[in-house]
Amino acid sequence: MLYCVIISVSLGWVAENSDQTPWVEIDLLEDKLIGGVVTWPRGDGYKEHQYVKTFNIQYRAEGEAIFEYYMESGNIVVSTFVGNENVQDIVLNGFPEKIIARHVRLNILTFNNNPTMRLEILGCTKLVLPYVHNEYTSPALCDTATDKCIRLNNNRIRVQWKGMVSALNSTNLVLSGKFLICNFRSTIVGIEKESTGCEVGYDLCKIEDANEDGKCQVWCHLREWQVGQPFNLLILVTGDDSTELCSAETDLHLWSPGRSVITDWDSFIQRIKQV
Repeated sequence: MLYCVIISVSLGWVAENSDQTPWVEIDLLEDKLIGGVVTWPRGDGYKEHQYVKTFNIQYRAEGEAIFEYYMESGNIVVSTFVGNENVQDIVLNGFPEKIIARHVRLNILTFNNNPTMRLEILGCTKLVLPYVHNEYTSPALCDTATDKCIRLNNNRIRVQWKGMVSALNSTNLVLSGKFLICNFRSTIVGIEKESTGCEVGYDLCKIEDANEDGKCQVWCHLREWQVGQPFNLLILVTGDDSTELCSAETDLHLWSPGRSVITDWDSFIQRIKQV
């Protein structure tokens, strides 16, 4: 499920005139998986147009003492994000690589007249934890970093999430691990549809290797009566001794990485906030 954290008052956040290194920091109260940031100009119609042109981002997870910079590919250069260029546009900067953080800081680099902005952070909140058979523990949905991957036991991995909820009639997941094979013979994902005694029926999800890094892309369709109601998700993986399942995360690729202008904010937020 996507969440939004917004500074949406008409004025927004404003730095002190004397501040030579302005920044604004958001405390999300707990670690979140973050996929992008949206910025607006000052919104109260002030005659002197005010907005942030460029910024970089620092972040840290809960318990971490030091902020890290969001880096470009290869972790060599600090990423500079291009924000607003006028007082009309709503600008989305989608992250090519998602981050896990509780604290997110935008350092203002350049601005028009005064560093003023409204902003929203887009990402995923952990809502459900998996029930895993045998002794295995598994990452929560929306997690990307795990201390322990699940290895095969008796030639398979079996993971079940209970009590998932989606407000839409579909849900998308990304499975990652080691030596996963993304086809129905080796990896099965299904949504529980009915049970009679000890027998449980599942609607199978579509699965394919849609990423160059070998992650499995999963599309699941919900029946009408399942929308908005808790449902159970089952993942079965077969393979050899080298096969591991490391995470099952919500797909945040509901927007493209990089900078884009959102022309219809109401439609955009309605589409993503219920996934």
